[in-house]
Amino acid sequence: MEKIINFLSRLENENLQYNLDKSPDGLSIRVHVFIEPEYWCVDFSTDGEVYVEIYEHKKHAGEENLEALFDRMAKAWQEAASDLNLDFVSPYKFTDTLGHQYSCAGLIKKIGGVNGTLIISRKDSDNVFDAGLEMGYFTSGLNPRYYEKYNREKFIETLKDWGWFGEAKEKPDWF
Repeated sequence: MEKIINFLSRLENENLQYNLDKSPDGLSIRVHVFIEPEYWCVDFSTDGEVYVEIYEHKKHAGEENLEALFDRMAKAWQEAASDLNLDFVSPYKFTDTLGHQYSCAGLIKKIGGVNGTLIISRKDSDNVFDAGLEMGYFTSGLNPRYYEKYNREKFIETLKDWGWFGEAKEKPDWF
């Protein structure tokens, strides 16, 4: 708590504009700081960690850049699939035993379980997680902060944690 109080005090002393809210996962207090030409997103977690992300403003970026704001989880995993030679289907739709249909950001085949791993994004229904488990998929709650932008090392670490379930001769060299 002392860290955030000190940080807010320094912002006040420097006369910087900021807003406070909870992070999407509810596990931290987020401070948004708007300082030309940057935007800072600073998270103070309940366990005492501090995370800082700094972005540059793009005031006249143009309509073509709007598309980059959406489906970021799927796009990051599509990039990972291309780079790491994964069998990835996006978007992915499935039907449960009662005939209910579900859709999620994607499915990575041969990883996490014999039926693969469902990639569930923030826009997907909360029911997808439970329905996926019932249908034999591996599911994992991925933090958008780390999985909406492709980071090769982090993604490989995650994929290795989930495990390979394909044929041994198909296993990628990086695995």
